[in-house]
Amino acid sequence: TRTAAAVPTVSKVYVDGREVKFDAYHINGNNYFKLRDVASVISGTGKQFEVVWDGEKNAINLISGTGYTAVGGEMSLGDGKSKNTALSTSTIYKDGAEAELTAYNIGGNNYFKLRDLGETFDFDVTWDPVNNAILIDTSSGYTPE
Repeated sequence: TRTAAAVPTVSKVYVDGREVKFDAYHINGNNYFKLRDVASVISGTGKQFEVVWDGEKNAINLISGTGYTAVGGEMSLGDGKSKNTALSTSTIYKDGAEAELTAYNIGGNNYFKLRDLGETFDFDVTWDPVNNAILIDTSSGYTPE
């Protein structure tokens, strides 16, 4: 679907064992995180990646193995309200090759499915149902659900 309802994610999120508060949304049964937030939080780990916007080409360039450069607004929390969202129209490249990643635009930011980012940059994403928590582990490779 081109448009979808985005409901704020209420699960706790842990990155390498520490709790991190993200502005994330539940869309069509999956958790979507702001691309720059994920890049910012895992920068400095072996799974780090840079995000470069190319306005002329309406393209998002993801560069693996490179530290993230902040642009401002990273890790700002949302208003806690549900949103209507539409699929992003930007082309996405990873290390120069076009990548098939689903992204939704919410408030001018691109939100990516967390598992897709885990698979793309090889970090593990696990669901902990007992603690209602999402675990991101940059010391482990991606494991499919």
